[in-house]
Amino acid sequence: MEDMREACKIGDVTNYFTPLSRDPLGSGSFGTVFKAKVLPAAYRDLPAFMPGGIAEHVDVVAIKTIDLGKFYCQYKWKYHNIIRHFMTEINALRKLHSPWTMDYYGCIYSEDTLELYIIMEFIDGFPLAWRIHPKRHMRLAVKNDILYKLALGIQYMHSKGIIHLDLKPANIMLGIGDAYVKIIDYGFSCVMDQMKCNNKNGTPHYMDPKNTTYTTNEEIKNMDWWAFGQIAWATYTGGEVNKSGAVGHVVTFKKVDRGVLEKAGVNTIIIDILEALIDPDNSYLERPSPDSIVAAFEQAVAADPPDA
Repeated sequence: MEDMREACKIGDVTNYFTPLSRDPLGSGSFGTVFKAKVLPAAYRDLPAFMPGGIAEHVDVVAIKTIDLGKFYCQYKWKYHNIIRHFMTEINALRKLHSPWTMDYYGCIYSEDTLELYIIMEFIDGFPLAWRIHPKRHMRLAVKNDILYKLALGIQYMHSKGIIHLDLKPANIMLGIGDAYVKIIDYGFSCVMDQMKCNNKNGTPHYMDPKNTTYTTNEEIKNMDWWAFGQIAWATYTGGEVNKSGAVGHVVTFKKVDRGVLEKAGVNTIIIDILEALIDPDNSYLERPSPDSIVAAFEQAVAADPPDA
């Protein structure tokens, strides 16, 4: 627990924030996220909110609430591993500050209630998973722009030594009017200079089929790019990954059908990129480089701007 006490403010979260709704923004097995208003004490006591801090002018935040007491009671034998999990998420978030990643404002640990609160940027929007539903129309130019920004976000994360390891449409938030793209949920992420990354992390439908062949952190970065390729396919074709079948947690992927993408209006350069990127038989050495992926989507956006 020493790392958490060093990283987080010790105290009562209600001194600094007040919930704006009883309904959570989201919840999962590790915690629940609420929208909250920033109180005056935060601008006085919390570094991120003080003058010159990253959240100096922020008045609404998202707070991930984690009941560590519950984890201790239920999983006492692996409690220290659970703490390391949350500290990895915090250490990843604190390295990132960009237009494509969620800003981190700090954490608070309550020794009285054994609760951890991770304070993050509130994103007023909706997940890509909702936006790409076949019943919701989205112009090709907007799809290209979203994917271009996502590719920039992945490239940025990797430049900061962070591998996300759970990229999927549900973990990509879009601003109202598709104004911006933000990568969220760093619960499975890896800080490359602090640990050996886990090549088995992720969601099966977006899991790189070559994951078990990766032995170094540099190789494991390819898992994020495979997930990007499947997100791109799902975005262009109506919400599903390019699979031939799934049984339980085992997903069988198939080669790209160029005709499907051509019918969706996708340009030839991007089709070439996706054909090589998410070919389940290709090793990572046969896949396109991150720079070539970004360049292909940059070119598509320049040729057909989303706001034209």
